[in-house]
Amino acid sequence: MEGRGRDVGTVKNLRGSLSTYGVDFEPRNFLTVRRWGISGTDVTAPSLLSPKTSRGRERPPRVSYGQGMSDHETVPDDRDPEGRPSGRHESEDERLDRNLSELLQELRVALPGVQVLFAFLLAVPFQQNFTKTSEFDKKVYFATLLLTSISAALLIAPSAYHRLTFRYQQKGRLVFIANRLAIAGLGALALAMTCAVMLITNVLFGTAVTTIVTTLSVLTMFVVLWAVLPLKRRLRYRDEDLRLLDPPADD
Repeated sequence: MEGRGRDVGTVKNLRGSLSTYGVDFEPRNFLTVRRWGISGTDVTAPSLLSPKTSRGRERPPRVSYGQGMSDHETVPDDRDPEGRPSGRHESEDERLDRNLSELLQELRVALPGVQVLFAFLLAVPFQQNFTKTSEFDKKVYFATLLLTSISAALLIAPSAYHRLTFRYQQKGRLVFIANRLAIAGLGALALAMTCAVMLITNVLFGTAVTTIVTTLSVLTMFVVLWAVLPLKRRLRYRDEDLRLLDPPADD
């Protein structure tokens, strides 16, 4: 009877401690408590309670399954390799998987624009009146075609890199290189679209002033939206003494 009364007190203390975190605890019997290896002094230990994450959500309570079986060493940290809070409770492998998935989603947004522009440019030389265009228009067209090809190559390169290094444990290097390739590809795409606007404007109106003003306006739009806004935040981030991660070392 003395052991049973001690178990009743343990269950009451454990239920009261977990109820403060919105967790209902109802063991089937007292043997459950004994199998868990919980004593009356353990019910208020931090390992049994459910701390809040950085986003305010509560994690499920973690209960130690007896001595020597705590999961504290296997729980992933919510900080990146440099010790900065990442806002997510994930391991390094999970972080790389998420970064690669986000990158691929962004490439899926950019690639359709490249494909449409490239298809349009391939059809232009076969039009009947293309031979009547001026030398300036032909040069702008050729520059646009080359920039579009470069953009397509840069944006598709991460997929080729991933395939050729498959199962070689190069995901960290892949994320780092693919990030730079995507940035370069977006820059080439912005220049290609600007040249395309220049070409069409000059063919439609044929005046230097209209062509220059339109081209500069489009180029400014791309620079502000695709470069100035993110770089402004990037520079502010560095001003806060939060340095970027170093690239993965070559094996």
